[in-house]
Amino acid sequence: MKKVVMVTLSALALSSLVLVQPAAATSSKTTEGKIEYVDGGLIIDPDPDPEIPPVVDPDPNPEDDFEARLPGMLDFGKAKVHAGEKTFLALINNGDAIELKDREANKDKLQKGAVAVLDNTGEQKGWEVKVKQNNQFAAETDILDGAVLSFTAGRTATQENGTLPSTITPEGTNVVLPLDSTGAGTAVSLMKAEAGEGVGLTSFAIRDFQLKVPGNVMKINSYTTTLDWTVSNTP
Repeated sequence: MKKVVMVTLSALALSSLVLVQPAAATSSKTTEGKIEYVDGGLIIDPDPDPEIPPVVDPDPNPEDDFEARLPGMLDFGKAKVHAGEKTFLALINNGDAIELKDREANKDKLQKGAVAVLDNTGEQKGWEVKVKQNNQFAAETDILDGAVLSFTAGRTATQENGTLPSTITPEGTNVVLPLDSTGAGTAVSLMKAEAGEGVGLTSFAIRDFQLKVPGNVMKINSYTTTLDWTVSNTP
């Protein structure tokens, strides 16, 4: 009997000790995390940057070089006066002119290129790339009448998680740069990305540059022209 009573009293005593323990004090402070993204711009022919992932070649082809850039000069070499129409190819190094009919035997000498577009705007509004020949080949007032400048379109590729533009000049197309009767050029569209397309880096390969010159060009001179390559997000 005593044993039972003593156990009951002990339990009551322990319970009373738990009930009178004070509550633990607390204190807190909040730290805010922040990162801000700014417009990275819409750039044509961007400078190489090791932090920008390269485009992914979906179907390797030696004709296409997606890491190339737009050439600063198109050199069609030194051509002799000719009686019939001829088409010449732009060269990596200055030398004797090479005709289109001899392309396969001179692949390693040809000037290639690529139109690269970097869309880091964050807005995904889309963009369009155009090229325009500003004027006919000329040496001051001496005009190379009837000359036609063009290039061969290669394939288009983008980064691993990128989306290609929905409008692309088809591979193998001979893109002619038109001039009106006054010699002024008209812009030609090469690629057009709709909203949500073309984010990141996109590259359009150019396999060669061609210059068709009519026959009976009995002139000895050095003729030049200029091209403008533009990218715009204007609808």
